[in-house]
Amino acid sequence: MANAPAIGNPRPRRFYWLLLASRCESTSGYLGFGLTKSKGMRGFIACVIWANIWQVIVSALYFVGNALLTCMLVAEEWNGYASERKTLRVSHPEGIQRSSYFISMPFKYGIVLIGLITTLHWLISQSIFLVSTTALWPSNTEDVSSSFEVVGYSIATCFKGE
Repeated sequence: MANAPAIGNPRPRRFYWLLLASRCESTSGYLGFGLTKSKGMRGFIACVIWANIWQVIVSALYFVGNALLTCMLVAEEWNGYASERKTLRVSHPEGIQRSSYFISMPFKYGIVLIGLITTLHWLISQSIFLVSTTALWPSNTEDVSSSFEVVGYSIATCFKGE
């Protein structure tokens, strides 16, 4: 009875996570919305735009978030002048004047915001990609009817770091 199989599940949980991650990667989904299996140069360009439009959206969100955070911090600083006397912030301080912020907000906010946006850009770049499939005949010529481009996605790629 010493060599009898254990009752229950002998495999560690990590095994199932790796199995799930590899399954997600090998059967990556498709982001299509009318662009699935596009053909020709026009389809290729449409897929490239669709795969990269998310970077533009994140950049626009960064500009909006940066503007909103900057307005909130400037309002907080102006409200602080009402409760206690402070020196003004200027570009070239002289005497007791304070210097202005380099990125128009304190570094403790700016560095965190830039770090978050950089991470989000990296995650998007790792998870959304263009798949271009070129089918060949045995004579090594392209089979145009079976070749296609598609935008794929894989969440597992972000966590595996490949």
